[in-house]
Amino acid sequence: ETPGGEEILTVGTVSGSHVYGDDGPYTITVCVTDDQNATTCDTLVATVNNVAPVLDDSVFLADGTTFTSGDDAFMGRKGVEQTHSAAASDVGSDDLRYDWAFIPTPDQFGGALPPNPQTETTTTFNDGSAPGPLPFTDPPRDTEVGAHPHGIFPFASGDTASVTFTGPGVYSVEVTVVDDNGGTDFVSLPKIVTDDCDCTENLSFWKKEFKERKPKDAKKVEKGKLIAEDTLEAYLDIIRFTSSHFNEVVPLGNTSEANNVFDPPKQGSGSGSGSGSKTKEATNESATGKKKKKKGGDSGSGSGDSDTGTGTAKKIAKKREEALQQTLAAWLNFAKGAVDWEENIIVDPGTGSKSGSGSGTGTRPPRPPVILPFNEVIAQVEAILNNTDATFDDLKQARKLAESINKHDKDNPACDTGSGSGSGSRSGTASKSSNGGDDSGSGAGSKSRGKKGK
Repeated sequence: ETPGGEEILTVGTVSGSHVYGDDGPYTITVCVTDDQNATTCDTLVATVNNVAPVLDDSVFLADGTTFTSGDDAFMGRKGVEQTHSAAASDVGSDDLRYDWAFIPTPDQFGGALPPNPQTETTTTFNDGSAPGPLPFTDPPRDTEVGAHPHGIFPFASGDTASVTFTGPGVYSVEVTVVDDNGGTDFVSLPKIVTDDCDCTENLSFWKKEFKERKPKDAKKVEKGKLIAEDTLEAYLDIIRFTSSHFNEVVPLGNTSEANNVFDPPKQGSGSGSGSGSKTKEATNESATGKKKKKKGGDSGSGSGDSDTGTGTAKKIAKKREEALQQTLAAWLNFAKGAVDWEENIIVDPGTGSKSGSGSGTGTRPPRPPVILPFNEVIAQVEAILNNTDATFDDLKQARKLAESINKHDKDNPACDTGSGSGSGSRSGTASKSSNGGDDSGSGAGSKSRGKKGK
């Protein structure tokens, strides 16, 4: 009031802030007190919406591998338990549930078998008791600042899930995090599961495996003399995912197309279309018994490996065919489990080795062996195959590199080089898993990206 007894109306605003740890309706009471201790209060309702949790992709994708194809996936091995990790956070005080799924990819030909388990669920509670029992429900709210009946906010937790894959093939590992109000986040990544065989096989072995099957071959499969067709299909699934050349440049949709790589259809006219003799090169004898005349750099001497002279295109095509066959065999050895993604391969034994000729006359120093991991070798090979301008010598090098993979266990006494499907393991050797848990082979500094959505 003024000295004269008149009332003065004072107008102003008040404000306040509060952080809510849970969603729902909250009653807000505002009171104003003047200097005469007169108080007036009013209420309003604030509706707080839920905020979905967020998965930390870097934790889930940490063990991913980038393959030659450019695609990312986890790596595993048949029969070896592998562990995957996830972590998530919620800005509120919600409990978090992790739903895992391990799924064969839909386009499998039947080679991939269901993993064990196929799903797994873990709940992490804000009060620290994890895992906890179901039902998974939102507990009563507590309006005290920063408080929750059983914890605080924001809340973060982690989870792991272990799984054993019972067959080779391409799978998907998926994890969904769910808060107790229905908010979700999701991430997934394919998983390549190789077979549990340990010995590499040569080109002739794989040619035999992919020949058109006859009814009597079923008994050979039963006796372990041939690999079952559904397993071969699973191997091809793996190759289609990991390779930058097969099914991208060269068709590899089924076992018949794989057989076409190992035994290419004959070109041109004429009889003899069976799987027997091949088209003769210019060095073959003619019908008159005389050898055809060679020209230029197309001679059969040491210079015959040059890509100069007449007949170059034909020679390059033939060398590409040979390189392609050895490359497919190398990928099959990988899918079979006989060579790991980062396993070292002797691509050149050098001189002075047990198979070398020493230092010759002594005027040249011994050449050290060249050893590279499988992933680098196969990347070099496919870089050459993907180059349409690759020379004869380039393709010769690609063939040599791929063949070094297929000969990896040539001198290994534990590997039976006789007949059979070669599906057994090296006796006395340890499993090829890279660690005690997740059988992943993470590339050198490679970053993996998953499929993520809400």
